[in-house]
Amino acid sequence: MKWVFKEVDNLENLEIELRKSVYDKEVADLVAYLENFQRLTPEVLPVKSGDQIQLIKVADLALIDVAENYLVLTGAFGQVRTRLRLYQLMDKLANPDFVQVSKQTVVNINHLDYLEASFSGNMTAFLKGKHKTTVSRRYLKQLEARLGL
Repeated sequence: MKWVFKEVDNLENLEIELRKSVYDKEVADLVAYLENFQRLTPEVLPVKSGDQIQLIKVADLALIDVAENYLVLTGAFGQVRTRLRLYQLMDKLANPDFVQVSKQTVVNINHLDYLEASFSGNMTAFLKGKHKTTVSRRYLKQLEARLGL
């Protein structure tokens, strides 16, 4: 990769121009990185659960699951239930280590031990702490791409 910096008078905002013969994975990954560059990824996540606000270390969070009208956060701290929506929590996290693996489940790839083939093209994700979840075919490519496969 080659880069060039040019100082331009009267330019208040940073502008970035990417040039390549084709829009490939390298370009897409760089664009995704640049889009997330200014977003701060929190180390501690405040989660309202009942009458309490619990502070969860993001590094300890392994699995996020939708169960009825709740989100169940699972990790080294045990389980916490909250009324947040999945997309709201993902926006709060703003962390590329959390990858959606089904319509109702998100995993932290740092807690992923291995994947195993399951029935009908799905996979089963085994996480540290003896947690497991199903990876649907629809989200498998996204997970494989994030893992660099």
